[in-house]
Amino acid sequence: MDFRNLKKILEKSGHEQAKKLAKNTAKSLTDRYNYLIQRFYNEYTPKFYKRIWELNDIGVPFYKNAHGRIYYGGVKISSDNMWDSYYHDPVETVLQSALNGYHGRYIKGSVMPYDSLIKYRDDFVNKLKNTK
Repeated sequence: MDFRNLKKILEKSGHEQAKKLAKNTAKSLTDRYNYLIQRFYNEYTPKFYKRIWELNDIGVPFYKNAHGRIYYGGVKISSDNMWDSYYHDPVETVLQSALNGYHGRYIKGSVMPYDSLIKYRDDFVNKLKNTK
């Protein structure tokens, strides 16, 4: 048996599996973010301001291949797709709402998307570690 060829076959298979896992992880975390944002929006109806639904567009899948050997998959949460206005700063909105669960400026919600997403990620990683 030619072990050099076997090594190449195994490396190729491992890279394909790692790439697939990173892409699946990116999709899973992005789907979870979108679910959490909908829960966040559903728990509170604004009385003093008009909701603009911007948090729906800030979570995008993140996938990266570093040096052909390491694959990363996740969700990128960014204010890049938000518009700036006199009443709010996009970065502050992401920090206060998407990360810390505030509706408006002073109303703390029970859904904290970022904390819930981190817990989901940790559970997801532990599940993968225990999969044989």
